[in-house]
Amino acid sequence: MTNFVQLYKSTDANAPVLTGENSKLIDLLDAILVNGYTTASVTSIVESGTNYTVTLAVANSTLVVGNYLLFAGGSPGGVNIAMMINAVTDSTHVVCTGPGGLGSITGTITYRKAPLAWTKPYTGTNKAVFRSADTGSNQFYLRVLDDGSVTSALQAMIRGYETMSDVDTGTGLFPTVAQLANGLYCRKSATANSTARAWTLIGDDRTFYLIVNTGDSDAAAWHEIGFGHFISFKSGDGFNTFIGGNPTTNSSNSPNGLTGSLPLGNISTANLYVARSYSQAGTALACALGGYSNTASINLIGIASVAGGSLLTYPNASDSGLYVQPFMVNESGLVRGRMPGMYGPLHQAPLTFYDLSTGIAGLPGATLIALSISYSNGKGQVMMDVFGPWT
Repeated sequence: MTNFVQLYKSTDANAPVLTGENSKLIDLLDAILVNGYTTASVTSIVESGTNYTVTLAVANSTLVVGNYLLFAGGSPGGVNIAMMINAVTDSTHVVCTGPGGLGSITGTITYRKAPLAWTKPYTGTNKAVFRSADTGSNQFYLRVLDDGSVTSALQAMIRGYETMSDVDTGTGLFPTVAQLANGLYCRKSATANSTARAWTLIGDDRTFYLIVNTGDSDAAAWHEIGFGHFISFKSGDGFNTFIGGNPTTNSSNSPNGLTGSLPLGNISTANLYVARSYSQAGTALACALGGYSNTASINLIGIASVAGGSLLTYPNASDSGLYVQPFMVNESGLVRGRMPGMYGPLHQAPLTFYDLSTGIAGLPGATLIALSISYSNGKGQVMMDVFGPWT
C-alpha cells in the first residue's frame, strides 16, 4: 500500500471507542494501524480517467478531502486498494483518485477508512505488539500491555523493542527496565468505566501520534503518546526510533505526556526515549524535544512558560503569517534529528482545535492542522502536517 498520512478522530463514523477499560487502547491501535474502520457498503464506483465517483449505501458525513478509503469486494481486483478522496459532493458521494484503466467496476463492494498499514505480529490477553511494515524504517516493535495490572485500567503500558520473538519476549528495550520498570504509560481516562473519551491520532506507515482527552481536570487534560521513526540528521542511523509517553503511573498531570520533555535539555522527566545513541552503541537513551524558541521563558507549544515570557502576535503583523518550528530530538546536548510532521507555533495557541492552515513560509505545499495539548501553564497546541509525506 502506498505511504500516506492520515488523521483519525473519535468523531469519525464507527470509530473505535477509547475508555478506561482493559484492552481499549489495543482495540484503537488495531483499528487504526492494522485493520481500518467504518466498514460499510458501496452502491457503485464509476471510473472517469483516474477519478472514481463512489456512491455510499449509507450516508457518512465524517469523510473529508484527504482521507483514504480502502475498498474490498470489487472487480476487477485493481479497485481493491486505498484511494485518496479528492472531492466530497455530499454525505453519500465522494470522488477518489485511483489508478485509471479499470473500466466497469462491479461486485459486492465495501469500504473502510484505510489503516496505516502496520502489522500486529504478536498478541495475547489484553496485550499486543505492533510494527511498521515499511522496510525503510528500523521496523522496531511497540508492545502494549493494557490489562490494568499496574494500579488500574486507566492507563496502558507501552515500551519499544529492537527485536521480539513473542508478545512477552524481546531484546533492546526502550526504555530499559532499569530506566522505567513498567515502561511508559498512556493515560486513557480519568475513570475506570465505559465513559468514552475524545481522541485524535495522526500518522503514516512508520510513525504515529495519539492525543487523548482523558477527562482529567488538569489544563484541559490532553495527554499524548507517540512511537516510530524520527528523521535523523546522522547518515545511516539504524536506531532512529522513538517512544514517548507518561513516565508516571496513574498521573493525571498532562505535561507528563510526549511533549512533557520540554524545555530544551530537560531529560529528567524521561518522557521521550530513543532506541540507542547516535553513536549506534549502548542501550536506550532518554532524550528531550527542543526548538529555537525553547528557552526558560518560552516553550514549543504556544505557551509563555513563566512571567515575562513572550510569543509572537498572531497573525504576524508584517505579513499576516503563521510561524512554526520543527520539534527537534535533543540527545544530551546535541540535535539528533527532528520529529516527522510535527511543528510548534511561535504564537500563543493561535488557532482553534482542528483548524487548517496553508501557505506557511518554509513549508511550501504543506497543510498544518492545529491539535490541542496540555501543559502546566494551560492549553497549548502542536501543528501537524496533515497530508505529508513526512520526509
